[in-house]
Amino acid sequence: FSVDNTRFYATGVSNGGLMCYRLATELNAKIAAIAPFIANQPDPSECPSPSAAMPMMICVGTLDPLMPFAGSNRGSVKSSAETLNFWLAVNGVPITDVVQTNLPNVNTNDNSTIVKRLFGGSNPNREIEFYTVVGGGHNMPSIANPLSPTAQTAVGPQNQDMEGARVAWDFLKRHKK
Repeated sequence: FSVDNTRFYATGVSNGGLMCYRLATELNAKIAAIAPFIANQPDPSECPSPSAAMPMMICVGTLDPLMPFAGSNRGSVKSSAETLNFWLAVNGVPITDVVQTNLPNVNTNDNSTIVKRLFGGSNPNREIEFYTVVGGGHNMPSIANPLSPTAQTAVGPQNQDMEGARVAWDFLKRHKK
C-alpha cells in the first residue's frame, strides 16, 4: 500500500486519549498531530518530556465522572486546565494567544454547550484546538450516534451539538510532518 509517512495521526477516547499523549511524546518525530477525547495528561507520567511541539485537538467534558475535568487526586490525571497548560508550554504558545468561539447549540435538549478555544492559530505546527463540553460527560459529542439514557446515566451526559469524529478528522488532515 502507498502510505504517506508525513501523515501519521493518533486519536482516541479515554485510555485511547491517554495513548495519544504518549505517542505525541515518544513518537514525536513520526506523528503529525493528535486528537485525544475525554483524556487529561497522566499524573505522574511515565513518559519523558516531549521533544518538540505537537499540533493537537483536545475535547473534554466538564461533568465527566471517569476522567474528571478538575483532575484526580488518586494519582492518575491532571486537570483539563493543567493538561492544556502543559501542552501550551511544550508547543511554546502563550495562553493569551487564543481565539474563543461558542459553537451553535444545535440540540437544546442535551443541556450542554461547547466552547472552542484555538491557541496559536497563526502557527499550524504549534496550534491547539481545545473544546470544552460544558455539561458533557465521558463520551464523544455526536449528533449521529446518541447514547441511550441508560448509558448516559453511567458515563454522564452526551453533547449533540457537533460530530466529534468529523471535527477531529477536519483538524488532523490539515497537518503533516
